Amino acid sequence: MLYLTFFRPVDINNHQETRTSITCKPLQMENKSDDFYYVLATRSKSGKHPIVSYTYWTGNDKYTTNSRFGSVSDGSRIINLSASALPWDKKQLEKEDAKTGHAFAAVMDVKYKNTVVNGLGLKANRNAATYTLLRVPSPEMVSER
Repeated sequence: MLYLTFFRPVDINNHQETRTSITCKPLQMENKSDDFYYVLATRSKSGKHPIVSYTYWTGNDKYTTNSRFGSVSDGSRIINLSASALPWDKKQLEKEDAKTGHAFAAVMDVKYKNTVVNGLGLKANRNAATYTLLRVPSPEMVSER
């Protein structure tokens, strides 16, 4: 019971135990003095494993994610290397990429399905993982602080 509740890792590619949903929202351009950007990247200066936090805006709402649970994709590839292992719906991302002019945030939410094993582990219908893919047209649209 202890293993099922706390130590059993999530397999997001197992669609019998998890359900995946992807929501895409267009990014909103922000400015800092004379510089315009879609994503503000802030690097941590302490700790053994430096983490970058990404701040972005969609629909006048401010969101923040970090480099453990998100990444920035720029250039010709919609899905960058660090996010390519996840089960993205490539057709949905290509459609959103064309619609928004290469500037959107795709948030993948993975939830546990209501199965016997997930119920025993008290995980049924709970969030298993969240990953954010930030798509920008070029590296110049990411401001570093």
